[in-house]
Amino acid sequence: MSHKEEFVEFLARSINELQQDVKILFEMLDDAEFNDNIRTRVAGALLYLLAPGDLVPDSFGALGHADDSLVLRMSMAATLRSNEERAGHYRDRYPEVFETMDRDLEVARAYLGDIYPWLEDWLEKLEALEYKGKRASVFVEEVEEGSWLYDEINEAMLDLEFDDDELSRELRRIDRILPVLREKMEVSRR
Repeated sequence: MSHKEEFVEFLARSINELQQDVKILFEMLDDAEFNDNIRTRVAGALLYLLAPGDLVPDSFGALGHADDSLVLRMSMAATLRSNEERAGHYRDRYPEVFETMDRDLEVARAYLGDIYPWLEDWLEKLEALEYKGKRASVFVEEVEEGSWLYDEINEAMLDLEFDDDELSRELRRIDRILPVLREKMEVSRR
């Protein structure tokens, strides 16, 4: 199987699991075992789902959620790497996500090439993300703000269900996102 085929398979799974990934990230956001910087980055990943102007526009249909899915998975992996002791809890609690995560991200790295390390660096900037006047840090500093974020994401995800055949058809055109990501990478490096 080619890197592209494996990447498409990973995205098909992870796009269909976006709601579960959001649930896991909310749990990580509330987990005091992670330091505030890590939790702020988790909040930034959640805000990313809401923020206009994400890396791949939602106007791309199902392909527009490829970046959302990848950002969430990469954020979860980075969060687990930050606290290996706590990582076991999440691996045990959500084996269906974490058993394949390392391999899935290797596949993403192989397919995306030089874009993947740029994405890893770009994730570091999620803690500065702002949506509707709220920065990611507010969700760590003011716990009650978490319900606002939860409500906003739930509303945004209400209609986020894909027909498996439609998703499969669209993901076969995954190469369409590469120029978009490459352009964003080049702009960010100027």
